[in-house]
Amino acid sequence: EAQNNKINHIIKKLNIKDNQTVLDIGSGWGGMAIEIAKKTKARVLGITLSENQLQYSRQKAREMNLENQVEFKLIDYRELKSKFDRIVSVGMFEHVGKKFYKAFFTSMNRLLKEDGKFLLHTIGSVDAPAPPNKFINKYIFPGGVVPSYSDIIKPIQKTGLIVADSETLIRHYDKTLEHWHDRFLNKKKEVKDLFDE
Repeated sequence: EAQNNKINHIIKKLNIKDNQTVLDIGSGWGGMAIEIAKKTKARVLGITLSENQLQYSRQKAREMNLENQVEFKLIDYRELKSKFDRIVSVGMFEHVGKKFYKAFFTSMNRLLKEDGKFLLHTIGSVDAPAPPNKFINKYIFPGGVVPSYSDIIKPIQKTGLIVADSETLIRHYDKTLEHWHDRFLNKKKEVKDLFDE
């Protein structure tokens, strides 16, 4: 239910219309691209760098008879040449790396049509820019970067994009983490048997 609410929220924020073209950068297992196609009748291209996710997404689109409306490609966003009415990226920006932020946002500006809209959904830090937490970087999120707001805004300002809206969903994530924690503790014995103390 929460996932569907998030997708609906994103569709509403992007104001996606029938027959528009939508790019989903870091399309993962295809859920966002497929739901956008189903709910809006827009034409959607999902891109990924994962062969497994690509095959799964294509199969899912075939099963749902959406092949004429949603397409998936194994390609880096920097290699795309088309322009899109809307671009969405959920959960991919954390893998871009700070030194590539300007190149990322420059690509978004290049890929958008004149009146296009881009929505970036990323995990972020409410703190000032800082090096990654060593424990999280080693055990939880190797190679990932959780940017601060200022890390994101500065490169956007250099690309011609205009920030029209910013929304923090941190309290939603707090609830998610609390649920994960409670469920983990309720299954602690099973988890210990699967791994160790």
